[in-house]
Order: sequence, then structure tokens, then C-alpha cells
Amino acid sequence: LSYTDALIESRDADGEMLGEAGVLRILSLLGEVEPQKLIETLLKEIEERYPENLSEDDVTVLVVRANGRQPRHSFKEKFAATMRSFRPWAAAGAPEPLSQEAPNLQPNIEPVTPLNPPDASPLHP
Repeated sequence: LSYTDALIESRDADGEMLGEAGVLRILSLLGEVEPQKLIETLLKEIEERYPENLSEDDVTVLVVRANGRQPRHSFKEKFAATMRSFRPWAAAGAPEPLSQEAPNLQPNIEPVTPLNPPDASPLHP
């Protein structure tokens, strides 16, 4: 149950502000009420407690009931959510493009002096 301050600022029959505890007390006094009728029944009960209740302020009440089922999302919804997750990266800008010039593929090789040059005598006779 979510509600605006109009409910907790309403007054009880004695003129005292209900507050959160008062709203909860009224809800418990209502007993088992079908969710479809809970808002109507709660507002009626609060209006009957004090003449000016709910007449000077806007009133919003929302009742939500969890059904315990796993959420089901279509492939389209899942794909759209995935694409939204890439937006921050896209907004940061694309990386710098690679140079269009061909890279220098020439190896950097230095000549190596062989340990046993061909004109030298063999290590083993």
C-alpha cells in the first residue's frame, strides 16, 4: 500500500492526526477486504472519522499485490533492454579509427654472428 500524505494527515474522530500508525490501525480494523475494494473501503472509513478529512488535499492510494510468478519478457523486450545497456558506451563516443596507412611490417632483425663460422675448424675432430 502506497499513499500520499493526505491519508496520514487526516484526523481521527478525536481530532488527532492519524499518522502512519492510525492508517495501519484502520487497515487492521477493516479486516479481510478484497484488493479491488480496499482503496474505496479505506477512504470511506477515513472520511467518516472527521468531517474535513480528504477534502482539502489531493489523495493518491496505490495497492500492489505480488502474484509470485516469474516475469515473462518477449525476445523483443530482452533485446531492447540489451541495446539500452550499450547506450552509455555509445554516448561516450566511438574509439579513434585506426590509421588508414599500411603498417610498417618490416622486421627489425639484426645480423647474428654464428658461433661456428664455416671457415673455422670443427669443435670435434
